[in-house]
Amino acid sequence: MKSTLISFLFILSCFFTLGQNTATHLKMDYHFSWDGNSSLLKVDLFYSPDSKDTTSFTYGWPEVGNQINIFSVVKNIQTEKGDSVSIDSANRKIIVWHKTSGQKKLHYEINGALISAAKHNNANEQFRPQLVPGCFYSLSFNVFMLVDTNVYKTLSYTWDKWPAGIGYFSSADPESKPGTVVTIKTDQIRKIYMAMDKKLIVKTYKVGDVPYYAITSGRDSLNDMQAALKPFFSIFFPAVTDFWQDYKDKDYFISMLPFLNEAPDNYTGIGLIDGFSMRYTGPYDLAKTEVIAHETTHKWIGNKLPIKQKGMEYMWFEEGFNDYIDTYILAETKMITKKEFIHYINNNNITPHYKSPVRTAPADSIAKYFWTNHYYEKLPYERGFIYAFYLDNQIRLASKGKKTIRDFMLALLKNRSESKAVDFTIDDFIETAALFLPKAQVVAEVNKYMQNGDLLDFHSLKLIHDFHIHYDNGIPILTMSEKTDLQQLLSWK
Repeated sequence: MKSTLISFLFILSCFFTLGQNTATHLKMDYHFSWDGNSSLLKVDLFYSPDSKDTTSFTYGWPEVGNQINIFSVVKNIQTEKGDSVSIDSANRKIIVWHKTSGQKKLHYEINGALISAAKHNNANEQFRPQLVPGCFYSLSFNVFMLVDTNVYKTLSYTWDKWPAGIGYFSSADPESKPGTVVTIKTDQIRKIYMAMDKKLIVKTYKVGDVPYYAITSGRDSLNDMQAALKPFFSIFFPAVTDFWQDYKDKDYFISMLPFLNEAPDNYTGIGLIDGFSMRYTGPYDLAKTEVIAHETTHKWIGNKLPIKQKGMEYMWFEEGFNDYIDTYILAETKMITKKEFIHYINNNNITPHYKSPVRTAPADSIAKYFWTNHYYEKLPYERGFIYAFYLDNQIRLASKGKKTIRDFMLALLKNRSESKAVDFTIDDFIETAALFLPKAQVVAEVNKYMQNGDLLDFHSLKLIHDFHIHYDNGIPILTMSEKTDLQQLLSWK
């Protein structure tokens, strides 16, 4: 589900970004071993401590995926002879007390056994490491440790032992083999995604001159997932870069791996800045297409356009606006039909939102209930999508069809780039929108609809002539003129 992304891009960036210390340049070297059958990944971390008497390591990021007990997967922690180690399980910390100087080795093992029934796949198979016979999967924060000092500017990793003939992908160096030593800057650790699978399939595409990778598994006997992904690389990604006028790209990957547990049709995805991981079961369908599009376009809304917030009070922008833009591009490229476009707006956004028991909840209440209440989880997506659709219509009306939401998004990206700020603010959003609409209108609507939670009343709100809304038992229903060429309406070329 799309919500698994939440503020992941921003949280993870902050989590792994270390301070600057030009005086010392030490490195951490990770060595992995796995026999291909055991549920245990063995890790030897070699490091040279700085002048401190102790080094403290922190494992995991429980807020992502609500994995509050994630530290329980770390086993058999050992340190150098003569040194001592203490464990602070509550804070997920391993503290090594150094008795001698020189290079040190911290050994630990990660238990990647499947821990629960299939009904928990979305959280556990995406946000916990998995090691089952013939298959290993992990996000970076399930393998590497965060160290409490800023002297480690780089880290390297390699595999000392791995199963013969297994397929392998590591996003930090997509062309590498398991025995390759890969070195990266420590503040880029968030990029790392690793998968091993006896039936792994990795195909390389070129988007412009940039390599993109499609990672799937032959364990899926129901779908030809490589064929399903091909339009993203040949159609969608070129269109996205053109939409944003952003051609300065890096390598990118999509990983689509089936759940290890047998389960009903389901899926979950997480964006990793330079790639996207989906775990799924069931047939490939429109819902999965939308998730892939949504998560991959977070490279712009969420990464290059991160909004400053204390909790999730502006999540309606990073999730809802992103969802509207990716659906916009899918429709413009004809990867979804006109009927599917209208269906997605109605059935995935307007109808569930106007029926939701928390539809009028204020935005600053979302963070408290996001991980425990399905309705709160969906609230910022639906609310933001509906407002983005409405805002697109207002910009088109005000400019007499000369401007669209794309012009607003490009202006927002340009302003943020010129300001060189880490994040843009809600005030920046309002000031940029005021280039297209009266500022007083923008302020009032953002406060009323987005922050306070009032519902847009389409009885009185005007849309462009191509769209029509009628109410059925209090629920707005969107229709579109049969004469409208949707691709032409959405085109920016």
